[in-house]
Amino acid sequence: MSASPAIAGDAALTWTLATQNTDGSAIAASGPTSLAATRVEWGTCSGSDFGTATGQQIVATPATTYTITGLAAGVWCFRAYSRTVAGLESAPTNAVSKTILQAPPNPPGNLTVAALVVYQFIGTDDAVALLPVGTVPAGTACDPAQSVNGRYAVPRAAVTWYGNVKPRVVFAQCAA
Repeated sequence: MSASPAIAGDAALTWTLATQNTDGSAIAASGPTSLAATRVEWGTCSGSDFGTATGQQIVATPATTYTITGLAAGVWCFRAYSRTVAGLESAPTNAVSKTILQAPPNPPGNLTVAALVVYQFIGTDDAVALLPVGTVPAGTACDPAQSVNGRYAVPRAAVTWYGNVKPRVVFAQCAA
């Protein structure tokens, strides 16, 4: 079993279906001893071992994937059991873990220009410099999804340029 990266709060699990019983004999293709499902279990971790189960899902064979959604930030452990048509279960797989990170906060909304000067950011080997390139009218909308060092992107069409330098992206001090 493995836990792959997915959307924050989700764990995409994959596994390989069992092909042998614990005694080494082949699992029957049909009948009461054939595979019917995989029971996926998740919960806390105790070191590298599975801790306490907090949820489970039965996934019908032949599926070999399942995504658990809505997991809180923290370290989660996962394991799986093969289940026969007769309802007998195997021992669990080895536990795998995944760390769910805290989701970043949403960017502020309704941002408008608070300081009229707009800047181009210039990067050097060891510093970032602000080069003033123009002005924008007060109240110009800022893009909360594009920010650098506390300044937000503003539309180029709103800029009154100081000269011939017209960078593709310019930033201004903005506030809600």
